[in-house]
Amino acid sequence: MRRVSGVSAASSASDDKALFLSRVRSEIGEAAVSTRPLHTALYARDLWPRGTIAVREGVIENRPTAVIWPASESDVLKVVVAASETATPIVPYGAGSGVCGGTVALNGAVIVDLKRLDRIGAVDRDAWTVRADGGVMGQLLEDELNRNGMTLGHFPSSIYCSSLGGWIATRSGGQLSSKYGKIEDQVLGLRFATPRGLFAVGEIDDTGATRLDTGWMQAFIGSEGLLGVITDATLRLHPAPTARAFRAFAFPSVAAGCDAMRAIMQAGLEPAVLRLYDEFDTWINKPPKSLDVAHPERWRRVASPGGAFASLKKRLARELGGAALRAGLRSPALLNRLAGFAPGNCLLVTMYEDACADNPERDEAAAREILLKQGARDLGPGPAEMWFARRYHISYKLPTFFEMGLFVDTLEFAAPWSRFVGLAEAVRRALGETVFVMAHMSHAYVDGCSVYFTFAGRGETLDETRATYDRTIAAALLAAARAGGSVTHHHGVGLSKAPFAKREVGPAMAIFRALKAELDPAGVLNPGKAGL
Repeated sequence: MRRVSGVSAASSASDDKALFLSRVRSEIGEAAVSTRPLHTALYARDLWPRGTIAVREGVIENRPTAVIWPASESDVLKVVVAASETATPIVPYGAGSGVCGGTVALNGAVIVDLKRLDRIGAVDRDAWTVRADGGVMGQLLEDELNRNGMTLGHFPSSIYCSSLGGWIATRSGGQLSSKYGKIEDQVLGLRFATPRGLFAVGEIDDTGATRLDTGWMQAFIGSEGLLGVITDATLRLHPAPTARAFRAFAFPSVAAGCDAMRAIMQAGLEPAVLRLYDEFDTWINKPPKSLDVAHPERWRRVASPGGAFASLKKRLARELGGAALRAGLRSPALLNRLAGFAPGNCLLVTMYEDACADNPERDEAAAREILLKQGARDLGPGPAEMWFARRYHISYKLPTFFEMGLFVDTLEFAAPWSRFVGLAEAVRRALGETVFVMAHMSHAYVDGCSVYFTFAGRGETLDETRATYDRTIAAALLAAARAGGSVTHHHGVGLSKAPFAKREVGPAMAIFRALKAELDPAGVLNPGKAGL
């Protein structure tokens, strides 16, 4: 029996971890385990901005005891079983791109990095399926599918730095989800390792694994590593598109644009992209007036590097802009009110593509007719083509704001159409008291949509910045819950959203707890996340 008082309990836990690491080294190899300070520092956080705020100030928190790199499903199972038998908490780790603290190693847990599980099986062009390991990186998977004339249709902004297992663990959504669905719509089968052994669910080879009924699939997608470590998945594919049709439109307000989005989805059309920006987000991303919107290549040419002078101008603009933004964020409520006077309309970006039997030109023309009747102004294909060319850029620009002494984060919520505009307005008001905020609407469906907020704030000290950050997140989540929306759509729950997600799920949380207790009786799989 473990001692439970003071130093004795801590010493016992330390002994358990030492025993665990010794066992793992003997079973999967010495080189697969590291306790080096460099490695534990690198794995001390994911991209949850709360952790980035601390690192900027030179503070490394939640350092794991060790990092393990299993190379096979067999290795993963050995690690998971050893963790359970020594009561050692472990955290499954894909690529560390999560923004909700889902892979933070609480209380010195051990990180299990799965990137060495990177096999991609043969593409079945008859069945339109592929089987791949959970550690394979997203863009590498898509590249291999494209070489075989197929696509997964899953394009999160993090596709270059996120893994298949991470997508499944967090119920990831891609930029083309209105056509292809989210990751839960694309997974046909799973294999995962638990302290009880290997399990398989859905359309997947179950050799050496306990078979579960397919109906259990959705219980494991989005479970964030609390029920098992994903090792393998079978995925539904689509023929890679050979043609696309782009169009952009302007609407006088967010509400008018949302009505138009709903009309498109409920007309039975399937746009790959249907994305609406609020007034300020539209304004700051507007191309120079001298450029023809029908020729986006001119935008790219103007925005391309122009030697040392252009680089200097860009740096000065960034420095001056950063100083202005830091000053403005002393009064975020006032800054948001001023942003409300941004000139112009709300930009709606659309794209159709010919995966399966779709005709993008026909579908885009049908959608255009609907949108013009809804009061849209046709802007031509240029802005939509430009968005597509730059669709991943913003995710890699966010560190610049932290360098300015600010913090920046994103929050996504979802609601049925009947509550959607009310949700967006309520959350915007809540955020606007402490941070500068803008938003876009994407991931539209027949019955509802997701709203995605980007916001920036500041504080003079680490403690003040964190207090502002925590207050901001709590206010936004509370506003979303009160407006009848879901507090997450595709980023997962992790630590950031845990209290509110727990409340949203309600009594059904008892079912999840029971499943957790059955599969992970010692509670070693990613403890403390998603409300558990």
